[in-house]
Amino acid sequence: MTHAAILLAVLLSIAAPDPAATDARPVPGTHQCHRYPDASRRTNESGTTIVRYDVDPAGRIVNIVVWKSSGHPILDQTAVICVGVDWREYPAMRKGVPVASPNHLAAVEFHLLDGPATAPARRAVIKPLDTRDLWLPASILGASVLILALVIAITILLDNAKRARRDGGN
Repeated sequence: MTHAAILLAVLLSIAAPDPAATDARPVPGTHQCHRYPDASRRTNESGTTIVRYDVDPAGRIVNIVVWKSSGHPILDQTAVICVGVDWREYPAMRKGVPVASPNHLAAVEFHLLDGPATAPARRAVIKPLDTRDLWLPASILGASVLILALVIAITILLDNAKRARRDGGN
């Protein structure tokens, strides 16, 4: 029974949420892209590139990869460059200390506003869309771990009680 109590205490300490924890968040005004490749303008390419990236403890966006292609390699490469060069984030915080924050997703949309390029003054818009809310929030994950820990602890306690009755009866 002491093993179950120790296991429960360890699991509860792991699952307990940090009330001072914050997730990485965009620095206002930095999640914009003002690039639209000339070759893509000429061929009227448009689409959405979804990139995955990590935020390091200094708030720099690192390890940027295409998670889902727009179908146009030039647009995908431009999205990666834009996120890496132009975007900034405030780092995630745990117990008042900046920490790395992995696996963010963001969609960068490429759309020509007025059709195929016939003049160099064409306007284009690249609209970043933060899709991190698609991931399971940390509070729900923490609650799931806590429930699992309780189920394991109760199972161990019941198993120990059965053994004690069986051994005590012989």
